[in-house]
Amino acid sequence: MMRTRTITAFAMALPLLLAGCGSPSQDGLEVAHVHGIEYVDGKVHLASHHGLAVGTPSGKSWDWAYSSDERFDLMGFTVDSAGIFYASGHPSDPRAYGGTMLGLRKSMDQGVTWEQMSYKGRADFHSLTAVPDAPGHLIAWWQGSILNSTDGGRTWSNQTSPPATTYALAATAETVWAGTMYGLYRSENGGRNWTAAGLTAAVASVAVSLDGTTMFASELAREGGVTWVSRDGGTSWDEMRGHAILRNTGAPIVFVIDRANAQHAFASDGGGTVIETKDAGATWKTVRA
Repeated sequence: MMRTRTITAFAMALPLLLAGCGSPSQDGLEVAHVHGIEYVDGKVHLASHHGLAVGTPSGKSWDWAYSSDERFDLMGFTVDSAGIFYASGHPSDPRAYGGTMLGLRKSMDQGVTWEQMSYKGRADFHSLTAVPDAPGHLIAWWQGSILNSTDGGRTWSNQTSPPATTYALAATAETVWAGTMYGLYRSENGGRNWTAAGLTAAVASVAVSLDGTTMFASELAREGGVTWVSRDGGTSWDEMRGHAILRNTGAPIVFVIDRANAQHAFASDGGGTVIETKDAGATWKTVRA
């Protein structure tokens, strides 16, 4: 199974992240408020306000992943190394669900059906990532704390948070990266300690390749909306200008890097436009408009 490593998600108290509403694409899907993206088994998955959309890089065969009774608003979204999907967000019917916050759910069938894992009605993880090569190892941020789970989100332990509101998380087997209000931070010990990592504007999304070499990040629009690429593991960063959506003017651009190829990645804006690069961000082409 080919999988990816990232995931991007955002903190609660940011109305501007809800900018960029989607409109129906050529495939007829209204994909709005995209908060996360994954690439699994040759398909792109978009976590959105209207549910989980899935399609191919060719731009064909886009549809909703869920069964009829499993549609919900996805915020935090990630896939672990066993191919299990995890998501948080908001239920489609809060009254029936018992609250406005989804907690953590998992899917064993790539988003068709979901099982409740923890925090039902009590948490809405916008920042959520899976640690590579460690099935069930999840890291999330909620209300000022980094949370760590090694059993697929059934139980959680508190870790030290970066020194600012955390908007996004990504991980390699050795390093956890956090996009925060005060820039990018990194931890080499699973989130127990954090150090500043180069970007100093508010970082709303971050993605890292499995080998840690290729990274993408997006600033908040209010900070200028610049999207960045690093090809040396975050030591240096270059601004990207290879596609119109790479200048963030509303909802942050989210990225996912192919688990099998650090040169291959996808990005999406808040409205569900999807672009693809095969040269680590030097050039991009549209695969879903």
